[in-house]
Amino acid sequence: MGAAMSSPNQFALAQFFGEENRRELIVGESNDYGVSSGPHADALVPTKSACGDRV
Repeated sequence: MGAAMSSPNQFALAQFFGEENRRELIVGESNDYGVSSGPHADALVPTKSACGDRV
């Protein structure tokens, strides 16, 4: 069973890119020097929390 979400910082609003019948979201990348995980920065959409803070 997964852990409960307890903070707005645990969510991300992401924009999908793609063509008519296909949608893509990059959630990880790797190369010879390392690995990164999570949505690509270009896909993230800035939001505000209920308290008015930018998330």
